[in-house]
Amino acid sequence: MPSPEPIRPLLVAPYGEYGGSEMVMMRLLDEFDDQIQMQALLLGGGRFAEALRAEGIPTEVEDLPGKKGLLRFPGALVRARRHFRDTGVSLIHANGTKAVMFAIPLARMLGVPVLWMKHDHFWDGLPSKVLARFCARLVCVSEAM
Repeated sequence: MPSPEPIRPLLVAPYGEYGGSEMVMMRLLDEFDDQIQMQALLLGGGRFAEALRAEGIPTEVEDLPGKKGLLRFPGALVRARRHFRDTGVSLIHANGTKAVMFAIPLARMLGVPVLWMKHDHFWDGLPSKVLARFCARLVCVSEAM
């Protein structure tokens, strides 16, 4: 019996620095087996990018810091589509609100679903509900979410 095709998630994370949501991702990565071949796109450089690369995860960085980074999303989306279109991405894991705002249009370009891991209360209410409608799944890290 042939082995099943690997799952190739693309992690989109809003920061390259190492904080709580990044620690959660590293714990998840420790649980993955060879059937999950992760790639990453970080919307900023830093220690998290270094940690992912140290784990052997191909990691791209787009420098889109802060809210002003949203203005540079269109060009970054074109570059990301060009880079990831032939890599077999099977889903996008958006790690936070800024990440899901980037991941939704990228997923549409690549024809894959989005899983949003919600870590914060940023844009709660109607904005979060609208974003969630474009996601195949929403995972909250706590009851408070």
